[in-house]
Amino acid sequence: MTMSWLELFPENVKSLLLKLPREVLEGLEEVRIREGRPLEVNNGGEFQFVTSSGRLTRLPKMRTSRGGRTVTDCST
Repeated sequence: MTMSWLELFPENVKSLLLKLPREVLEGLEEVRIREGRPLEVNNGGEFQFVTSSGRLTRLPKMRTSRGGRTVTDCST
């Protein structure tokens, strides 16, 4: 499967998505980017947040700053 759709995202979002396991990445149905919220993905009908290490979780935990921008992160 070609994942050229990843090129549509800014580098910081793309780098988080590329940390996901390949089977998760290939099964993504939706990626949600919202101000003040962590990156959220729909994987097989289940919405989860992406942690900075590329893990999936159901609960967002904290806010961090990255490159002058505030990014909401999730703990692992």
